[in-house]
Amino acid sequence: MMVEENQGRDDAPTQAEPLWPKTIEEWAMFVMALGNLALIAIAINVPCPAIPGFRGFVYSFAIVSILIGLIRFIFSLSREGNDKRYPRMNIVVSLLGLSQLALGIWGMALSFPNVGYLSDPSPETCQIGPMLCMLIPSVIIAIAIVAILIYGIYSVFKKKKEEVPAPASQGEQQIAKTIGEDYEKDLSV
Repeated sequence: MMVEENQGRDDAPTQAEPLWPKTIEEWAMFVMALGNLALIAIAINVPCPAIPGFRGFVYSFAIVSILIGLIRFIFSLSREGNDKRYPRMNIVVSLLGLSQLALGIWGMALSFPNVGYLSDPSPETCQIGPMLCMLIPSVIIAIAIVAILIYGIYSVFKKKKEEVPAPASQGEQQIAKTIGEDYEKDLSV
């Protein structure tokens, strides 16, 4: 009723978009987040005695990934404006994303030195399933870290390029040259 009364005004409050029904994209992202349950299933059923921290990494990475997907789904954080409508949940998702980054670094430390097990898998060392459960998330996080670093370097150079002053006109160059000559004369005296 309030929205109908204030329709002609720019400062009129608008009714918030309901969280349900969900869009196809939201359902697809949620199902992809639930795909991390496969990591847990492999960790439970297939041993990897050569890498003792394997299960801890897989469980924690999968649980954090599922939590991120669940919160994004429930609060429809991918919809425009919902990150501002639910700022606390957006912060929680951001913090979980940072923890996912840290877990990915842990996964790199576990999987990258042991990539050799992919060429010679065995029950005594590590089978392919557990190695892939560690390697795939670790590679994705490694790509994300490289992309973040490249973007950071690009931003620094872009900012420095914007700070460089425009070339001076001929008159300004002549004045600067004259001032420079006068300054040099003062120093030589």
